[in-house]
Amino acid sequence: MTLCTFGPPAERRRRWILKFEDTDASDMHFTDEAEAHAMFNRCSLNWTCTLFVTAEINSAMWTAAQEALSLLNRVPSSPSDDVPIETVRENLRRALGVPY
Repeated sequence: MTLCTFGPPAERRRRWILKFEDTDASDMHFTDEAEAHAMFNRCSLNWTCTLFVTAEINSAMWTAAQEALSLLNRVPSSPSDDVPIETVRENLRRALGVPY
């Protein structure tokens, strides 16, 4: 799983997400690494959980992703694809934080 921060590069902040296997437990989100690791160390004693960190995307990757979205918007949908192109477009928009 790859998690990326949303929005333009200047507005992004790294985040840590603590996910629990128990569906009744909510994910926990952190902006402080030490706090995230401390909580993971406490929770992992009694819960099955995983700590994720968002990936950093540099400006060149941001520009390339925006260009990819632009190209995807020009591709016609095909019902025979395993993953509908609109799903790919929606996921890319969400990852970039681009409004619909």
